Amino acid sequence: IRRNIEYKHHRPTKDVWKSVASHSFEFCKIGILTSVNSALPNLCLIYLGNNVAYVGILDVITKITFSVINLFSTISRPLYALSRKKPDTIKKKMPLILLIYGCAGLAFIITIYLFRGHITSYFFSESVFTPAFLQTILMMYIIGYAIQLLSQPLSQYLMGIGKYKNIAKSLLANTIIFITGFLILKNQLAINILVTLSIINLLISITYTTSLYIRYRK
Repeated sequence: IRRNIEYKHHRPTKDVWKSVASHSFEFCKIGILTSVNSALPNLCLIYLGNNVAYVGILDVITKITFSVINLFSTISRPLYALSRKKPDTIKKKMPLILLIYGCAGLAFIITIYLFRGHITSYFFSESVFTPAFLQTILMMYIIGYAIQLLSQPLSQYLMGIGKYKNIAKSLLANTIIFITGFLILKNQLAINILVTLSIINLLISITYTTSLYIRYRK
């Protein structure tokens, strides 16, 4: 059986190279800023905290919350391709998508709240901190990350329509808010460093999600 394979080579034009380089650079900025924002809480605990147990507590709490965040992040990724092909359709359906994500976030909060005692007793049975304190930190982080669930479809939509710079600006604002807020709360309020990080995480979740929603509405 003879098979003929026709192969055509098209050399990319200068405009194509510029477009690829521009998109790659924007994705790189988003990736770097995301990594920096994820690492900042642990860096603060390592260099400024006075108790190594703080790192372990924050690590367990973030892993519990990230498991849900990563799940919905995977679900929302197809919105990137769909937004490139049918941006108007996705924009019209975005309120329904946000409603579904909001209900999922609320269910997540309620579930963790109902089982907060079991979670803290299982993971922090030998902790020197009181159960009430650990449960407060856990719930503050859960609420913050539940709010961040709403940012998942918004970010995929904005990237799909080419607004990479808007996401990068929002992430950079998160970095600035974190550093500024941490310095203010750390120096002026005599509170536990975990409480400080919890308050900042909640503030960043609200401002980041709100900024993406405003950019989506434009």
